[in-house]
Amino acid sequence: MDFLKDVAKGVQPDIGKNVVVIGAGNVAIDAARTAQRFGAEVTVVYRRVKSDMPANKDEIKEAEIEGVNFLFLSNPTEILADVNDRVRGIELARMACGDIDLSNRRKPVPTGESFIVGCDTVIMAVGEEVEAPFLKEFGIKCHSNGNIFADHFTFKTNFPKIYAIGDAVTGPSTAAEAMGIAKKAAEVIDFELTNKRRFHKLFRAFDYSNEVPLKPEGGNRHYSVKRPLEERTGNFKEINLGYTKEQAYEEVARCLRCDVRVTVNNEEE
Repeated sequence: MDFLKDVAKGVQPDIGKNVVVIGAGNVAIDAARTAQRFGAEVTVVYRRVKSDMPANKDEIKEAEIEGVNFLFLSNPTEILADVNDRVRGIELARMACGDIDLSNRRKPVPTGESFIVGCDTVIMAVGEEVEAPFLKEFGIKCHSNGNIFADHFTFKTNFPKIYAIGDAVTGPSTAAEAMGIAKKAAEVIDFELTNKRRFHKLFRAFDYSNEVPLKPEGGNRHYSVKRPLEERTGNFKEINLGYTKEQAYEEVARCLRCDVRVTVNNEEE
């Protein structure tokens, strides 16, 4: 996404007063919240309903709090330009919910109606693919979507000495999942190099009981302090300010047996 890359490099974007972001993933929400911090009125357009958005729910909630607008069941059909070839608006097709599709979501179907939203900039944030030109240079085998073809157990590509993990193989995922796969790949590579099963020595063994405590320690989950809304506009200061000292003490006292689910004050923990 060039827009986010430029902002990260310190480039002041020329986006005007009204911005439309097409998409519903984390990148779309990131772009929308970023544009909003430059003083723009931002609208996120998505062809499905809100509950189908793949973006992190907390990110969506924070975007709403910050004033980002959302248009659901709307699908872009044409970007409109003025006589100077600058964006003046976008035409959207109004959609309706159809039958359940292979993604287990209601398929958006056109209603035949359309409408125009005026804007100065349209940011496309739909779809992701691996951007690595060197893959073709090395002759590394890839799937049709650009993801690297790698063995699920050894993580080897079609070149025995080249391994691949993370989003480049699985497609869009989380950093935590990529780190988990990296740990497995490191063990495979270490064995290939040394012919020894020694990776387990890096980790401390521990035992715990499967006995469920009758009364788990601690209380309800604590939520970190967020930066006030009036302090967010025009800057990129950290939003999540972490726990207070009191919250931190109480949080570490809570039972962290994640395999145990109980209800405390009507809140499932």
